[in-house]
Amino acid sequence: MKTPRKIIYSLISEDNGIVLTIMNAQKSGNPVEEVLEQVQGLLKQEHFDQACAVLRAAIKDHPEEAALYQRLGVALARAGQKHEAIDAFKKAIGLDPGNIRACFGLGTALMEEGFFSQAENYCRRGLEIDEDCMPFYPVLFNALFKSGQTGEAEMLLRKAMKKAPDDPVLQENFAYLMIELGRREEAVKMLEKLIEQVPLNANHYQLLVDCRSFETESDPYIRQIETLLDHPDIDERGKSTLHFTLATIYRGLGDPEKSFRHYKTANEYARSVMPYDHSVTVTIFEQIKKTFTPDFLNSYKNAGPEGEQLIFIIGMPRSGTSLTEQILASHSNVFGAGELKTISYIQKDVLNLGKSGSYERDLKALKPEDIRSGAKLYLDRIQEFATAAPRIVDKMPQNFMFTGLIHLMFPKAKIIHCLRDKRDVLFSNFKSDFKDDLPFTFSLDDLSDYYDSYKDLMAHWHRVLPGQIFDFQYEDLIKNQEAQTRALLEHCELEFEESCLSFHETKRRVGTASMTQVQRPLYKSGVAGWKKYADFLPEKYFQD
Repeated sequence: MKTPRKIIYSLISEDNGIVLTIMNAQKSGNPVEEVLEQVQGLLKQEHFDQACAVLRAAIKDHPEEAALYQRLGVALARAGQKHEAIDAFKKAIGLDPGNIRACFGLGTALMEEGFFSQAENYCRRGLEIDEDCMPFYPVLFNALFKSGQTGEAEMLLRKAMKKAPDDPVLQENFAYLMIELGRREEAVKMLEKLIEQVPLNANHYQLLVDCRSFETESDPYIRQIETLLDHPDIDERGKSTLHFTLATIYRGLGDPEKSFRHYKTANEYARSVMPYDHSVTVTIFEQIKKTFTPDFLNSYKNAGPEGEQLIFIIGMPRSGTSLTEQILASHSNVFGAGELKTISYIQKDVLNLGKSGSYERDLKALKPEDIRSGAKLYLDRIQEFATAAPRIVDKMPQNFMFTGLIHLMFPKAKIIHCLRDKRDVLFSNFKSDFKDDLPFTFSLDDLSDYYDSYKDLMAHWHRVLPGQIFDFQYEDLIKNQEAQTRALLEHCELEFEESCLSFHETKRRVGTASMTQVQRPLYKSGVAGWKKYADFLPEKYFQD
């Protein structure tokens, strides 16, 4: 559970009464303070590029001012340039080791970029400076939680909640952790307290539905959620979350008509906030297919390390990727790292693919040393997951776009492609609240178009990488769990272990929309679940 970005950025860029180390600049006639005041105004107006320009100019005149680098880190982070922000925060700390704001900004940026152990180090460093600086605790919790240190994460939260027993961010993180650990009664108790304290937070109701059953339509929480839909302080994204929550409730109550109506409205609100243009996807996919030919792949043969320790799980979201990872992670020789954004980062920000406006041109400009550089960065990144297991799983479904690049970087890595009935995949995406991460899921039209493009690209990968991709069909797993599990393990060159059949007993964080499903044995209700909504679905999208 992330601390909301707006809260993070306000904490590292404004005073807000929080106990933080303030820059040692004098109040009057100080050019550095005048720059900082100007930048603060630009940040409030979201003029991030201008703020960066002003700060860089000031740094030329005052290269030893840590406060300028700290505020540059804030501006870069808010502009989405996280790695440049990391460098700026490090520079500030180098100049002023006691700069607690820079420690906080750096810890936050590192955590969001997946450098969990480094984020942990800087958060702990900040707490050594001031143990009562509460903004560090949610960030440190996330760094511990996402690196699999759930025991440490729980102890930290309990310590923090003793200091701030009514802090809603800490309480929400605690509830989320309890859901992840299967301790739903504790989660419900905390969420009910949260809703009483902060009744306008849509996420709290959504989390409550994840761990509490609703027996009748007269449940008071249903009326409370419906009333919130008309509240003037609930924005469109909040209304989307509330409609997703009501849809889930009515699905559980066996009312598909009401459920579908809320799913539809939820997605309409989400789409108004985050539009999607499928023509952009088509252009990129076509350029990828045009470039990744057998000759192109052969020209980079052996450019990267073998990567035999790596297992990549790819496919459409909601196609069984979390379940597949849970099965593999239940093996004694496998660690499941979850959905890593590292491959996406490498292709965009390290290899600069698409930066020129053409994926095709940028791909053809790659050199073998670029491939090796990307592979090294990836291997360095997964060191964040210190584990005795010799194999590691990266379960990022969207990596299907980068299958060719993965093969170039790690020719001996195992690639598992999860497949599921198209109709179930489409509807399962449509009823999942992905927030702003997957905007193509907010419309059945976009979903259908995206699915067709995905299938076409996967067919291309099978043609140019014959025998390199293992198709793992969800429905076949449901029909014959042991046979399919054995086939999966054999492809990954792993010995069969009974624990992979009782995957639901494996205690680990999942962190996706499937976290509650993988805590249960295999169940058949996930097959043809779309049929309950057949009367409300456009026929053309749900033909096999």
